[in-house]
Amino acid sequence: MSRVFTTLSPRRWTDTDGFPPWVRTALAGDMMAPGGGLRGSPVAAHRLPDAPRFIMGWLVVPGDAPVFVFRKWGGPSLVDLEQIRVDEIVDRAFFRRVDLGKGADPGACLFFGSGGPSTESLRAEFLLR
Repeated sequence: MSRVFTTLSPRRWTDTDGFPPWVRTALAGDMMAPGGGLRGSPVAAHRLPDAPRFIMGWLVVPGDAPVFVFRKWGGPSLVDLEQIRVDEIVDRAFFRRVDLGKGADPGACLFFGSGGPSTESLRAEFLLR
């Protein structure tokens, strides 16, 4: 339970200084945003391609399409969300759910804490790219 509440705790977009070390390691290399600044937020993912059925990690926005970063036994991994369409962003009392459609498994979604990025910010990141 504490892992879920930690993931869904109130947090806005964070710059690279707020990323855990394993996220910075996964993004080392050619991951770059306009102006050199990445931003991200802790998130829980359900049924993302090439990821476990339910996993907690970080959604990082490098400027164009977001990527999901998570840890596994072999080290950190990335799921590029560029080819995945967003069907809907649902605002609930305790969380915001981003329902994913074409390019993802049926029922795939991301969960942000209610104090995390705003619904409008998520719409801008996912729907207007």
